[in-house]
Amino acid sequence: MIKNCFIILALGLFSTIAVGQSEKYTARLNTYVSELDTAQSVATLSSLSYRFSRLGEIETQDWMPLYYAAYCNMRIGQKTKDASEIEGYFNEALTFLEKAEDLCDSNSETGALKARIQLYLMGVDHMAYGPTFIGSAKKSLEKAIEDDPNNPRAYLVMAYYYKHLPAFVGGSKKKSCEFFHKANAVANATPTDKSQAEYYPHWGYSSITYYVEKACQ
Repeated sequence: MIKNCFIILALGLFSTIAVGQSEKYTARLNTYVSELDTAQSVATLSSLSYRFSRLGEIETQDWMPLYYAAYCNMRIGQKTKDASEIEGYFNEALTFLEKAEDLCDSNSETGALKARIQLYLMGVDHMAYGPTFIGSAKKSLEKAIEDDPNNPRAYLVMAYYYKHLPAFVGGSKKKSCEFFHKANAVANATPTDKSQAEYYPHWGYSSITYYVEKACQ
């Protein structure tokens, strides 16, 4: 009886510790994402990328820190002025994202971000990346929309896909605007992120509004 009681008490203690650790992890993730929401400088984004990657080493079963490390590196690539470094940041972003997909078997959010990074790499060197990424980016986006029809980021990146591709490989302003409007409709209805935790991906809303109001009238 004493042994059984010890086991029950021990399990209760471990459960309490686990809950406490989970709460600390969630609080830290929320703090980092909140900082990311307003981050503008490469220095801040670099710091956040490091912190998210470290968090991923601590919480090895959650895809979210690696997803955000990828997102930070994509943002750094957007802002970097040294052309010789841009490609490296986008590829680093893809590496983080592939690690995230290993944990969650891909999902709507990772699929949308992966396609967005691939579009940037095609912009850097279309000859090197275009033959592979034109098809894979579209497939990632189609799956992202299928996996979660209420994810506005999936439609937003599909709109980018048609906007930035040359017409001879499928680019289309008409299709691009159709997806910008679809993204806007989803964003104004029941987007998935509105019912999720604070740290759940929620980027893209200002871009959706901009393109619907300024480019697709």
